[in-house]
This record gives sequence, C-alpha cells and structure tokens, in this order.
Amino acid sequence: MITIIIIAALAASLAMVIYRKSTEAKTRNQKKIMESKLEYLEKKIEEVQQDVDYKRDALMKHQAKIQQLHDDQLASIRQAKRIQTATFTQDSELTKVFPEAFIFTKTHSIVSGDFYKAAPMEHYNIFALADCAGCGVPGGFLSMLGISLLNEQISIHYHDQKINLALMLETLRDNVIQALSAGASSNVNDGMNMTLVAFAKEGGRVLFAGADQNLYICHEGKVRVINGDKYPVGWYIKGNLPFSQKEETVSPGDMVYLTTDSLQSQFGGPQGAKFTHKRLIQMFEDISTMDIKDQKQTIHNTVYSWVEGHKQIDDLTLAGVRVI
Repeated sequence: MITIIIIAALAASLAMVIYRKSTEAKTRNQKKIMESKLEYLEKKIEEVQQDVDYKRDALMKHQAKIQQLHDDQLASIRQAKRIQTATFTQDSELTKVFPEAFIFTKTHSIVSGDFYKAAPMEHYNIFALADCAGCGVPGGFLSMLGISLLNEQISIHYHDQKINLALMLETLRDNVIQALSAGASSNVNDGMNMTLVAFAKEGGRVLFAGADQNLYICHEGKVRVINGDKYPVGWYIKGNLPFSQKEETVSPGDMVYLTTDSLQSQFGGPQGAKFTHKRLIQMFEDISTMDIKDQKQTIHNTVYSWVEGHKQIDDLTLAGVRVI
C-alpha cells in the first residue's frame, strides 16, 4: 500500500514537472513570437516615419517655392503700383492746377482700377476721374491705358478755346475699343466710367461730360447733381451713342465733387447696408464749408468707419475742387 502511494506521488510529481516544463517552453515560444512581431512592427513604424519625413521635407520645399513665387509676384505688383502712381497727378501738381482741391483713394487691392488726372490747358483746367472695369491687376492695366489715351486727348485739345468734352469721351471710347478689340475677342465689360470736367480759366463756369458717372456741385450747402450719360467709355450693347456736354454756372466758394459710384454701392455700417446716393449727397453737403484738408479727413474717417468689418467691393475714389 505504501509502495503504491509512493509511486502515485512520484507520478504526480513527474507530471507536475513535465507540465511546468511544457508551460515554460510554450511561454518561451510565445515570447519569441511576440518579440518577432514587435520587431516587425518597429521596422514598419520606422519605414512609415521615414516616408513621413520624406514627404514632410518635400512639402516644405514645395511650400518654400510657392512662398518665393508669392513674394516675387507681390514685389512685382508693388513695383507696378509705384509705376502706376507715378502716372497719376501728385498732390504738388494738383495744387498748382487747383489751389484748393483734394483726392481721396482707398484701393481694393495693391494696384488700383481707378485713375485721376488734373492738368492745365490754355483756356481751361481739366479734372478727370475714371473707374476702370475690374480692380487689382486687370483694372490697373486698363487704368494705364486710360490715362495714356486721356493724356493724348489733353495734348490734342490743349489750345481749344471752345473745348468739346463729349468729343473727347467719344474719341477715348473709340481708342479704348480699338486697343482692346472689344466686341470681338475682348470681354464686353472691358472699359471705364469717367467724369471729365473743364474749369474755365475766366471763372464762373464749368463744363462736364460723364460716362456713367455724375458731377456734384455744392452751392451754399446744397448739392445739385449733374447726371452723366448712362454708358461707358468702352463697348456698349446699344452701340456707340453720342456723349453730351453740359455747362454749369459756379460761384467762388462752391465745391465741385467727382466720384466713382463704388462708395454708393459699398456695404457697411452697423446694419451692413449700402452707403447709398442719398448718404453721399448728405456727406458732400455736410463737409462743403470745411477747409479742404478737413474735408478729406472727414471723408477718410467716414469711409473707413463705414467699411470696417465688411468686405470692400471695389476701389473707392473721391475728389473735390473749391471754385476760387
């Protein structure tokens, strides 16, 4: 009996040993498998990281190239702005022609689609303000064309005793259409709106011709609006209709305002509404008796306050001349 018990105990012990050895072997095998899998995963992670690093470096190089292109283009546009500005009437030139006058501009982009020109002629002093189709670079190109063609007209009609502003606009239109081949391959919107004013040097009268822009004359705090023709210097669906010239009587102290229609259409203010023609006239009446510098500053404050927090839709340009 004792022998059987001893044999059973030995068998149990041997079974335990065999089980333990088997378990340890299985554990070692599982450990090797896990280590192999871990090594494989680490290798894959390293490969993925290398791929990520490569793509990151490539992306950074690509971004650097894009940034360089952007910087180069921005530098070119700024240079174009300097060239464009040089063709406009400078403040020192403006005061030689019109001792009491101002020009206010707030461009939509770096380069402006608006242009202005003040120039003396034998019998008149000319002031022109134009709004070219588009803003930014496209409008800038048109403005350079427009001011070049306008300078040509001023030179041709320099000695005219009876100047015909309507004829000047019609010639400008023909030249713009020819230059742009409008009506054929050019965009039909290419062209410009323009206010053209001639102040008679003997005083007392101004001549006006407008291409889709108006003139504003303020006498004793009240504005009268002189409407221009409702078609542009450029292609028009109804054809090349004749422009008209209007003559207005002015007195010393009167203010003559030129503006594009962009401010009237600009959304802004607390309600996000349009500035409107009514508000424009009210502003002119409110500032008309102020000093010229104060008028410009008031317009600056009004426009910037109105546009703040809203998207500017176009170049904004206004000019004023006091009759002396």
